[in-house]
Amino acid sequence: MYTLSSPTVLATDAACHPAARDLLATLSATFRLTDAALTHLGLAVLDVAPGERAAAWRALDGLDARTPTTPTLLRTASHGGPGSARTLARSRLGRVTDVVRLVTREAAAWPDAPGVAVSGGDVVPASAAAAAGVVGVWWTSPGLAARDALVLGRPWHAGLGKVEVPLVEPRESHGPRADAVADLCGALARREVTLDRLAEVGWPPGRWARAMHAGAWAAYGTGRLRAQLVAVLDVTAALVGAEPDPDPVLLRAALPPLHALTVAAVVGDVLDAEPLAELHLGAAAL
Repeated sequence: MYTLSSPTVLATDAACHPAARDLLATLSATFRLTDAALTHLGLAVLDVAPGERAAAWRALDGLDARTPTTPTLLRTASHGGPGSARTLARSRLGRVTDVVRLVTREAAAWPDAPGVAVSGGDVVPASAAAAAGVVGVWWTSPGLAARDALVLGRPWHAGLGKVEVPLVEPRESHGPRADAVADLCGALARREVTLDRLAEVGWPPGRWARAMHAGAWAAYGTGRLRAQLVAVLDVTAALVGAEPDPDPVLLRAALPPLHALTVAAVVGDVLDAEPLAELHLGAAAL
């Protein structure tokens, strides 16, 4: 559901989440951990009683299981059930298990051996469990009980609090064209690119998907999949941060052109001319 090669799916679901700013920032941070941060995270998880941790994960999984996904809401609406565009826009395609699995498998080269159970029953390194825990807390916010949120989120905050430079700077995580990504983030912060203008950009059927697929292959071929994911998360966060209370329906309409511009920024130097031109259609919002 959520993969390195399709960061727009994750970023869009996170952007429309009630805790979007914290969720996007945390997801980005899990992919920018330093070696020192990883060591401290692993030690911090071991300070939590296994029984407490397991109970908190069960509570988190139970809450997530009761939250309808986008496919569930679409099936309900298709059978004549009550529907709301805003509710649908706020929904997410995947479950917490899906996003936890992405983090624990892809976010870092975890230095410790697997030994801690997380959402879905996967047993992962302790440092990975710390990252997964804080992501899970924000993913299920605001419904998760305060005690369970504390148990799962505490190792992250305790571990990073012991490290002077816990994260790699975003510009160092955006690949060789980091300046282009920074320029896009800056334009959003200055509101030179706005939600309304982005939402007006459209593509003929199928062309956006083909261009984005070409971008993903270019990122894969040049070793920039991680850079692409972090850039998409950070640019999405810049848009959400510039809007006081973005309407989720409008936000979902605005994100495809914004993500196209982000992918063009990340791999524009290695992408063929035709898909690059397609991705740059979002420049109409500049």
